[in-house]
Amino acid sequence: MADAKQSERTGDITPTFEEMATSLDRRRQDLLSVLHAADESRMNTSDLRRTADVPSGSMTHHMKKLERWGLVEEAGRAYVGGGSKAIMWQLTEQGLAFCEKHLDEIRTLPSHQEVKHLRERVTELETRLSELEEQHEEDIADLEGRMKRAIQSLKQAL
Repeated sequence: MADAKQSERTGDITPTFEEMATSLDRRRQDLLSVLHAADESRMNTSDLRRTADVPSGSMTHHMKKLERWGLVEEAGRAYVGGGSKAIMWQLTEQGLAFCEKHLDEIRTLPSHQEVKHLRERVTELETRLSELEEQHEEDIADLEGRMKRAIQSLKQAL
């Protein structure tokens, strides 16, 4: 109940789920959506920030607010590359209940699998577009060559 004690000290009152749902800004919605849809139960700050598209400068502010509301909690620290350990975040039981009850009503982000599939599809479409553009240029060059030969044939016939 550290959250309740902190709320008492700071004068903050933890809002009800309904109050949270109506006052939750887009960034916090995105953070909750990403955590809720995550393949793993925990995510490090960097991956969470990048996936939810939250500016790095405001990440701590948003996560601390969600933490004060009792929706997320630190789940340890882990190395995710070079340097220091990153904070791992997870939904609390209350956060999971909130997401399941209210997040769909607010707005949801696609799951990691859906994002992965969409990225793969975009890559496929970009590749196909490049192939079509290349074929188009070849077709134009071929038509220009045919036109020049046809014009020369007409000139010779006249």
